Amino acid sequence: MKTTLVLAVLLVASANAAIKRWKGPDSNYDNAKNWMGGSLPCAADTVTFAPTWSPSTVYMQSNMKVNSLTFPSDGTFVFVNALNITLGGTASPSCSGSNAIFTGQSPGNWDNPSNWETLDSTTNAVVSTATLAASDRLPCTSDTVRFPPSSSVAVRLNRAVQVNQFIINSQSLTKTGLLQYLTSSQGRGQFRLPSSSGITLGSACQAGQLCQCGNTAPDVLRSSCSYSSPSCTAVTGCLAPVTLAGDCCALCGGILNISSTALNRATLERELTTSIGNAPYRIQVVDSNTLQIMFIGTNGQTLATAMKEIINQAPTSFGLSSSVQIVTITSRDLPTTPPPTTELRILPTVQTGCVQVLTDDKGLGVTDADGVEETIVVGFNEAQSSSSSDNVAWYVAGAVGGFLLIVLLAVIIILTSRKKDRKPNPNDLRNHPVHYVHHAQGAGQAPVRVDFGSDYQDMASSSGMDIYEDLKDIGGVTNPIYNDSDNAGLIQ
Repeated sequence: MKTTLVLAVLLVASANAAIKRWKGPDSNYDNAKNWMGGSLPCAADTVTFAPTWSPSTVYMQSNMKVNSLTFPSDGTFVFVNALNITLGGTASPSCSGSNAIFTGQSPGNWDNPSNWETLDSTTNAVVSTATLAASDRLPCTSDTVRFPPSSSVAVRLNRAVQVNQFIINSQSLTKTGLLQYLTSSQGRGQFRLPSSSGITLGSACQAGQLCQCGNTAPDVLRSSCSYSSPSCTAVTGCLAPVTLAGDCCALCGGILNISSTALNRATLERELTTSIGNAPYRIQVVDSNTLQIMFIGTNGQTLATAMKEIINQAPTSFGLSSSVQIVTITSRDLPTTPPPTTELRILPTVQTGCVQVLTDDKGLGVTDADGVEETIVVGFNEAQSSSSSDNVAWYVAGAVGGFLLIVLLAVIIILTSRKKDRKPNPNDLRNHPVHYVHHAQGAGQAPVRVDFGSDYQDMASSSGMDIYEDLKDIGGVTNPIYNDSDNAGLIQ
């Protein structure tokens, strides 16, 4: 191999498409990041290249003065314009003299969105990419790719890509010129490619045409997101965040899918920003007739729904044809109050002289998947309770819902095992739908009568004695006399 010295000829070219400019690593002599210790060599330094340095193209951009300079055996050095290299520099108070070692930077990956910036195709000013998905922040097939003039670049590309225009050293290369450049020593020193055909030229997106970027293939998106995903922040404020097509991070928001036979993106975005002001959004072309707009934030669902109605009322003003289909995909907003939890309560009743046992149609009180609270409440008059400890309240939060379900299953299994098969008595008071326990008001007064409904029969035993035990355990009925010879549910 040999070291090549090149005098760069600078030409001016213009671009007529969207522009993506490289801002990633380079191998310039005047960049302190390329030197061990992060400092440029001074006049008394001895300049060498690190043994581990990967041969590349080094741009010498300005006059230099050093004690000595040893070129490596392999590599390309480009002298930008006419410059002077002065050797034999001596020490001074500001430069005592040391070994200055050029290490270079590791090539930046083409698929890393942070290595690119987007320029306005008219003014060449840097524009915000906040409205672009991660895949659109890379060069698209219809974009112009531009590299900084009078500068080297250090680019690694692991796949074949296509762009509309390729500008380097202010030169717009033709298909043949691009192939020749990438296979030259200067090109190989800047672009690490899988093959000489790693970068090819395609065609521009015509005015008014809806063009896909071309970076949403799974392998491309996976590569791009490997750089973007670590910067994704934790999602709060919504239960089901959504991800825009071609993007890497899930966000709270609502997505609007717009499909039309005629769709002018520039007009749509202009009218969109007029309608929503500074509300954040991102946009992605899905195909030649469809795009997605994601309204970011916990109010994204509201914006997506509102814009759907606005666009449907006047589609042509948004650059769409009169026949337009709009589908809204939204995340679920976080509720302002916590969701209902499974609950079993035993509370004192406000009634006097009786206890009311309330059940729902399922016998046991739980909050099921439909969110409807189903609670069993067992309460006894405090004046007739044996102690205040009988009035107990349990509030079981959703975090222990699984444990409660296990307990309930065990109760159901036990109660089911206690049921006895018998023919229903049509005169049995247990067929009543509501259940009351009437307590005696004092000694010598009427006995306690228990009216059993069919639901409670399912919960307890068909035996009056067993029901007595249940009532004693649950409600604190003390020392009643069991007398149920007529099977009418009478307890004294």
